[in-house]
Amino acid sequence: MSVNEEKKRILIVEDDQTIRENLKEFIQMLDYDVLATVNGKEASEVFENYNPHLILCDIMMPEMNGFDFLQYINLMHPLHTSVFVFLTAKNNPEDLRTGMNLGADDYITKPFDLAELQIVIYTKLIKQESTFKAIENAKNNTAELPILGSFDFFNNNLNNIAAGAHFLKFNLPEKKDLITQTVIQVIEQSGLKLQRSISNYQFYNNWIKEKIKIQPANFTEIDIRKVFKNLTLMYLRQEDLVINIAFLSFKHNTLLLKKLIEELSDNAFKFSIPGTSVIWSFNQVNQFLILDLKYVSSGFTEQDYENAIPFYKINTSETNSHGLGLGLYLIKEIIQHLNAELSLKVDKNIINYTIQIKEISL
Repeated sequence: MSVNEEKKRILIVEDDQTIRENLKEFIQMLDYDVLATVNGKEASEVFENYNPHLILCDIMMPEMNGFDFLQYINLMHPLHTSVFVFLTAKNNPEDLRTGMNLGADDYITKPFDLAELQIVIYTKLIKQESTFKAIENAKNNTAELPILGSFDFFNNNLNNIAAGAHFLKFNLPEKKDLITQTVIQVIEQSGLKLQRSISNYQFYNNWIKEKIKIQPANFTEIDIRKVFKNLTLMYLRQEDLVINIAFLSFKHNTLLLKKLIEELSDNAFKFSIPGTSVIWSFNQVNQFLILDLKYVSSGFTEQDYENAIPFYKINTSETNSHGLGLGLYLIKEIIQHLNAELSLKVDKNIINYTIQIKEISL
């Protein structure tokens, strides 16, 4: 269904009456459904029931400004799909960076041309609809697969496979022939990878259905070490992992922090060459936890991260990676939900993620 076949809902958040009324009249002429509010507080009260496809929001407003409104809907409705566009009279790089770090999709500087506004609205809604279709197709393609019907059944059996292979590896005679060693290793790694794929699907399934209940807790070094235990075994990369931890305890959503580190590490092992280092650093600066990940890859780009969607796998001649393609998608969603600031740099095959997360109160 194209944008013109369904009447899209657009929420205006603007305290200037003249601008607000002119915007509403113009957008209604484009055959969109429009609701206009005077500030972030009023918009937050109508957001859930109106469920807008797109939001046009001023920054400087009384009671609740645009930044606070965006933070509010990200916190209270972490799985919302509204496109968020700031309307700002300030062409200040700091303001724009703040807005984009909070998860805004675009911005328009006042005074703006109405033709430009029309193009922005249309292109953003087209992109949103394409994303919806891709996710819906992926859900439809997997919904009828009976293999994913009972997570516990498959996880238990895959546990048995991995545990059995692990037992054979360490209890058969030391002088195992090369073929036997290889077969045992393949069985163990395959069991762990299948188990991880099903676990990721279960996490994704609960995420999109908003079943995940998150309780803030103290995040510590013990949590970090637990994340790496199975990953290094699965990829046989124990010697490649370098971890530097310089904090004691950090108050945040421990479940999502562990999942974020797990998916970033899995991605690093997939797209780096065995024998090269995967380097993690964890530092706390005042109220912020700084996560820094660095590794060498010949098959991963910033564009792969930006274009990540569920059930789409990235294959390169170097890595030949396989999976459900959920890892990068979950990384993006978790970073947005945590209101974290992400920097991703790729320079001469060196991948460097830096993520800054603010501590929360228990």
